[in-house]
Amino acid sequence: MTDSDRPQRFWLHTALLQAPDGTLSPAFVIDERAYPDQAAARADLNEAFGTLQRAGVAAQFEAVSVHAGEPSSPLPAWSEYRVNGSGADRQEPAKFGGSLRVSLTGALDRERLNSLQDALGMRRGGRLDDDSFDSQLGYRVLSEDGDAWTAMRLHRKGARAWLVAVSSQQGGTHSAEQVAEWRDQIVAAATAAGLGVDKIWTR
Repeated sequence: MTDSDRPQRFWLHTALLQAPDGTLSPAFVIDERAYPDQAAARADLNEAFGTLQRAGVAAQFEAVSVHAGEPSSPLPAWSEYRVNGSGADRQEPAKFGGSLRVSLTGALDRERLNSLQDALGMRRGGRLDDDSFDSQLGYRVLSEDGDAWTAMRLHRKGARAWLVAVSSQQGGTHSAEQVAEWRDQIVAAATAAGLGVDKIWTR
């Protein structure tokens, strides 16, 4: 890929690790600008997520969009951070039992909202023209296993602010690869509906 072929905006993922007192501290980054393509960056993101999960480290990932010419983060890259070891030698498969949140920005009319809901396989709900009626505009059960379940919801957070949230309850867990697949599906659906992705959190 030549410089002229590369996109002008990139995802900068920052890992926030949770201390015993509940505080979150930035630990490392995965910067798409340092990779040959988005697939390579995504592979490292999935690896980092899985490694931390196997080690039992509570963490959140925040993603922000940056320009090609913006300064790099002073935090170490994942490739540097993992050298110190984070339980990567454990062989249990990583499992997701927390939440995935994707913050979106932009205007939605009924046609675009329907397109977003359909792309995410959601049951439609709420009223787009009444902010006071219901902040939840879509719902989808992703998996059920007895009392354990995982669902995806679409919320209105403001006139031009939206949130797609995936959460697991009652012990519902999924692989890091499955969570990455949901994340990519949400981003693709939002982009097709004309929305911008503001931030992504995974914990």
